[in-house]
Amino acid sequence: MKIKLFAGLVFFSGVALLVPSHPPQGSTETKWQRTVLVDPDHGTSGNISDAGTVKGGIQIVLDNRRNANESWTVLVNPGEYVVGENDDPIELSGTNARNISIVGVNPESCIINVTASGVPGIKITSGQESVRNNAIRNLTIKTAGGHGIEIVKGQGGSTPKGITMENCIIRADGTSGIGIEVHTVNDLFVLGCDIRSDDAQGVHFQSTQGIAA
Repeated sequence: MKIKLFAGLVFFSGVALLVPSHPPQGSTETKWQRTVLVDPDHGTSGNISDAGTVKGGIQIVLDNRRNANESWTVLVNPGEYVVGENDDPIELSGTNARNISIVGVNPESCIINVTASGVPGIKITSGQESVRNNAIRNLTIKTAGGHGIEIVKGQGGSTPKGITMENCIIRADGTSGIGIEVHTVNDLFVLGCDIRSDDAQGVHFQSTQGIAA
């Protein structure tokens, strides 16, 4: 198992490999291929973003890409994205959700606010892939008793491998909330993140999978 924590490094590389194609939906700037733009004002007059929620953006990727080997970015515009009561977490689950990054414009203004008690902000669950290549960048994640980010080995799946958390602000409220809860993992990179938890554990590895960081 390889865990690398780089508290002082901050990068924004989520869309660097994407090729300009047409104007982004919701602005006059360039949009990139294999990018889905999420905006809280989606559907209002003059806003031509692809989706109004992060979950909706992920679903568009799953519905439209040719295969899971393509790398896609869900690009999150500034705003608050609420995961309310009776809602499931934002999920990157199974083999089909590999090679997807969720990237905010900047962490101060791109906020995932989980008001549902005990629900994690983002949950990554492995399938049978050898490498996931999932990244979470430039987001604030706030929870109410749930973990900020949870990494899980799916039933019958491989150990999650190749996951990056970069330049995120994570606030896990409640005594049971942990910033990043890891069931098991290989190659987890936590770069330039500000993680606080009422449970006083920023990154926690279950059983013998690692130590709290």
